[in-house]
Amino acid sequence: MATQRKHLVKDFNPYITCYICKGYLIKPTTVTECLHTFCKTCIVQHFEDSNDCPRCGNQVHETNPLEMLRLDNTLEEIIFKLVPGLREQELERESEFWKKNKPQENGQDDSSKVDKPKVDEEGDENQDDKDYHRSDPQIAICLDCLRNNGQSGDNVVKGLMKKFIRCSTRVTVGTIKKFLSLKLKLPSSYELDVLCNGEIMGKDHTMEFIYMTRWRLRGENGLDRGSKGQISTFSSFISTVSQKKEATENRSSPTHLVFPNIRNVRDLPPICLDVRQKQRISTDSLSSEMKAPVLPEPVLPIQPKTMKDFQEDVEKVKSSGDWKAVYDFYLTTFDSFPELNAAFKKDATTSFNTTEDSGINAKFVNAVYDALLNTPQDIQKTVLKGIINSLLREWKGPRTKDDLRAYFILLQNPQFNNTSTYVIYAHLLRQIATLVEADHHFLVHWFKKLSQKRFKQLVERLLQFISLRLFPAKPEEFPPITKCSWWIPSASKVLALLNTANSLAHPPLIPYTDFYNSTLDHIDLMEEYHTWQSFGNSHRFSFCQYPFVISIAAKKIIIQRDSEQQMISIARQSLVDKVSRRQRPDMNMLFLNMKVRRTHLVSDSLDELTRKRADLKKKLKVTFVGEAGLDMGGLTKEWFLLLIRQIFHPDYGMFTYHKDSHCHWFSSFKCDNYSEFRLVGILMGLAVYNSITLDIRFPPCCYKKLLSPPIIPSDQNTPVGICSITTDDLCQIMPELAHGLSELLAYEGNVEEDFYSTFQVFQEEFGIIKSYNLKPGGDKIPVTNQNRKEYVQLYIDFLLNKSIYKQFAAFYYGFHSVCASNALMLLRPEEVEILVCGSPELDMHALQRSTQYDGYAKTDLTIRYFWDVVLGFPLDLQKKLLHFTTGSDRVPVGGMADLNFKISKNETSTNWLPVAHTCFNQLCLPPYKSKKDLKQKLIIGISNSEGFGLE
Repeated sequence: MATQRKHLVKDFNPYITCYICKGYLIKPTTVTECLHTFCKTCIVQHFEDSNDCPRCGNQVHETNPLEMLRLDNTLEEIIFKLVPGLREQELERESEFWKKNKPQENGQDDSSKVDKPKVDEEGDENQDDKDYHRSDPQIAICLDCLRNNGQSGDNVVKGLMKKFIRCSTRVTVGTIKKFLSLKLKLPSSYELDVLCNGEIMGKDHTMEFIYMTRWRLRGENGLDRGSKGQISTFSSFISTVSQKKEATENRSSPTHLVFPNIRNVRDLPPICLDVRQKQRISTDSLSSEMKAPVLPEPVLPIQPKTMKDFQEDVEKVKSSGDWKAVYDFYLTTFDSFPELNAAFKKDATTSFNTTEDSGINAKFVNAVYDALLNTPQDIQKTVLKGIINSLLREWKGPRTKDDLRAYFILLQNPQFNNTSTYVIYAHLLRQIATLVEADHHFLVHWFKKLSQKRFKQLVERLLQFISLRLFPAKPEEFPPITKCSWWIPSASKVLALLNTANSLAHPPLIPYTDFYNSTLDHIDLMEEYHTWQSFGNSHRFSFCQYPFVISIAAKKIIIQRDSEQQMISIARQSLVDKVSRRQRPDMNMLFLNMKVRRTHLVSDSLDELTRKRADLKKKLKVTFVGEAGLDMGGLTKEWFLLLIRQIFHPDYGMFTYHKDSHCHWFSSFKCDNYSEFRLVGILMGLAVYNSITLDIRFPPCCYKKLLSPPIIPSDQNTPVGICSITTDDLCQIMPELAHGLSELLAYEGNVEEDFYSTFQVFQEEFGIIKSYNLKPGGDKIPVTNQNRKEYVQLYIDFLLNKSIYKQFAAFYYGFHSVCASNALMLLRPEEVEILVCGSPELDMHALQRSTQYDGYAKTDLTIRYFWDVVLGFPLDLQKKLLHFTTGSDRVPVGGMADLNFKISKNETSTNWLPVAHTCFNQLCLPPYKSKKDLKQKLIIGISNSEGFGLE
């Protein structure tokens, strides 16, 4: 038998060798654009002559250590292990390099102590073994100091040749000039020209990186700034530097030119929340101690114009066509954060350090932005340039409130609707997203003070940004997704701040559904869900961290597929257990089989569910004893409808129906066994699990309690179903009582003398009046003007939490015994209600489009009469028709198309009324001869039926 071929080191050479030097990769450094990898020293030397990738020729803007791009920090270690002695050789080379290049002050001629590098005829230093490349993922900027043709101080200039500054990608020409002036200690009479091999502002208004910079010096007798003629000499400059060096102490500094406090340059990380927490971000509970410290605000520039001045300038343009005044205003205002505050702050002398008032003149901001889109392109480009310069500022320390105000103003810029500005917009979002929590607290409260129109514009702009980044119409408009993977997390975090602000506003500024991003319906939702499940505490982004952007239809898909996977897993385990015991497999073991008698529906169902508790997560199938028929979905639906109708009947005593609010609530009567409340919870869970819509009328606070907490706590002593309750929640159940308590709170007289109430409530139970104290000794504590708020809160808490705790706890555990899944953490209470009961929004035109016909064609006269009549019905009759044919007047999450509504021809006398089979969503319609006859019979049928045509 032939032995297996052993791999030799040379077999791996194509993967571990450098394309330039053909040697093994040392400190592998990768070109971001094409991911080709070279030795760090090789690529640095290559960039002295060219900005193109030596392998593929692509233009290079950025390089990174390999591990920053590919998470592969073991490649160099593998190479060292494969090649004996290579590690020691590299360490020795590095040590020799630093011995030859002992750290010294720039400008100090230390030739007596350190051997000068050899310089060829062209003046370039011998770069062998030199390594000026960074170990961090930041752009290398080359400073090419032009020599003075051998005059005094020439060595100093040569010592600065071809060095690399460590700097952020967010750097301006002005920043480089300032740094060089300070570093080289230039006299004020000297000027610098900085020549960029890349632009801050591109033709398409996007921000580009400065990736290579050369500078040259001009003395007091030199040419004007920006001239391309001869270069002045450095002799006077060198003399000045030398004199200053002699007067100062000798301090060692590396030969690299580095920005001071480079660690303060913000290299912003991707956003990632601790997704195991409750995902709807809330800052309303932020303690006062956590609020951002009040920093001294900088002195603001003088306000350039008032709102009236600006509007007058805009009006003058219409007659004169001269934009200069308007141009100057935009140029000044958006030049920096202080200028923004000077322009839009209500009062420059006031700090406005509270969450209640941002201190911004909102009307002025709106007027300036409304006018901006109608200005010439050069003005719009000027604004974007100013924003870029502001964002590129090097931050030190925490943000001031003026900085937060500037972010707040810039975020409202309508220019960010244009995809050509998305690079700038992304950097703005990134800086806002990475602010500390206390700063977010201020922004959230300022957001909720925006007008509905402006707030909605912010939300729509962010949703569009995410959608177009996911599915760009023109992919070439944006950087590769690998270079801007932080765009969507940053936008999602800012969107979360807006969602929190919307939740804190009473009433909300926009419906919660306006945060839905329908684009996410077309991505791999289960991959997002599994990422969230598997990497909950890591830095892996998932849209499930921000569930408010996922539509209810998408969440239903996640829940359904999660349920299906659980069903398959449970069924497979049952099959394996059966086979392992050498028993014959039976198909029935793959289902939750319910066998019930119609005459004992509740008791049989309770017994079956109790006995088969382990099978609750299998596919449901129902059989009525003594009746032939296979359950293809119709019997299951009928079982739900009949059981719900019987349990919620007033005579059964489990629930109380409140006519004013048209909803059911839990009976507070005490009993020995709460298993039937558990049965109702299981029914609701099975309905969600099996995608069945139930005709249940619970108030919204019921679903809020059902998600408190969304996952069953591991400690059985932890209370469940307890949530914060307000008069708004009580009003949804008992509107008259809620109104009376509101009157008590607003009463201007003496509450104690006029109402003569105590902290005690009375309830009737089976004809007996019982009293309960709301607090210890409550029967002796009078309700006064001072404590009436406490009384109302305790009263509401007693009615909706404490008095029904055991009933609701049984209901809670029943529901979660079926629907125990992390997917519930994605849902709002309103969304759980829609999953259980369907949506109240009817679209009869959509129903018409999706209806199927049996015995009829959609062009038949009877069908045309039918839709003419139905589309002309008022809403209450349309709901009665839906209830008559489906058993519920609500629409499934997927819309009318999910009803599978069918109209069948009933070959009977036209004197008969229509018949409905609710279990199959089927309407049997006789062939009526006239529209009047059809309308009359249909109204009689739907108005005098409770929804069941087949039993």
